[in-house]
Amino acid sequence: MIKYCCIILTFLNLAGCTHSFDKPEAIRSLKVLNSDLSQFFLETNELPEMEVFRILWSDSTAPLPFPNEKFIFSKPYLEYDFQNSKGHYRQDSIKKQFIRTGDNESVVIEVSSSRLDNCRFELQSYETMKISSRPSFPIKARAILFADSLQILNIEHEAAVADELPLFIRTSIEGTQYRLNATFDRIREGNRGSINAKSSIISGSQNIVDLEFDSKIGYSSMGYYFEKINFNITLFHHLIIARIDYDHIDPTSSDYISSFNKNSEIEIFERPYRKKVGNIRLGTTNNGELIDYFIEFRNGDTAPLAEYIPGLQKILNLKL
Repeated sequence: MIKYCCIILTFLNLAGCTHSFDKPEAIRSLKVLNSDLSQFFLETNELPEMEVFRILWSDSTAPLPFPNEKFIFSKPYLEYDFQNSKGHYRQDSIKKQFIRTGDNESVVIEVSSSRLDNCRFELQSYETMKISSRPSFPIKARAILFADSLQILNIEHEAAVADELPLFIRTSIEGTQYRLNATFDRIREGNRGSINAKSSIISGSQNIVDLEFDSKIGYSSMGYYFEKINFNITLFHHLIIARIDYDHIDPTSSDYISSFNKNSEIEIFERPYRKKVGNIRLGTTNNGELIDYFIEFRNGDTAPLAEYIPGLQKILNLKL
């Protein structure tokens, strides 16, 4: 009996080892993830509609909320007025600005780019409410982008506000070959509550990015703060699972890094067989002056996360 138990334990131990990459395999896997992210950002940046949005975003004469409400040092905040912005506009290439040419029940802008000659952007609805962190938070928006009379992008957004904080958000962006969906739900029960969020990016029939975010929060006079965060991010061929107990992380500790690492677990796996690539932990760089994310391999070695996947670090900075 002891012999058979030893055989079973040995088999389980060997089998367990196969669920984690050694360092060279893990580095290879990280390079694959970085390649996937880099290719995704490159392809997204090269979408024809992205060039149109860069033009609209950067031109302060565009009668739209995002260039109008951008923060400019030494200039007072100017709230966007959708009703007074309604009308038909075209791009004046000589004066390099958008000029109003007629009336319309929407904001209709004729615009051209290097890849799309005849585009029409329509902001059909736009409503905002005040929240604690900004004077106007979009609670309703609908916009469509046409190229040669063909719809190439549709944006739908709906939200609600309670206690001067976002209560729920529903956003969808649909292009000709992709779709992005995002939801946000906040619950309050006294001084406690939760925030749940989901988002996905579907290209063709493939779900290439998927996020599930669950958290426990507390409320104060300043708004809310996180007590616990759990999230799963599927990125192409990889999965990131995180459990962070902020309730037990001391932000004022002289050894914040140790407090964070002790009360958090962030793991990277390669799909579909869920082989572990490594753990993401906090560490120091620049002779201990800066805090940064590190990847910890199976053998205990660590390396800055940005060394292998700088794109992922940007995503984690948003989430954490």
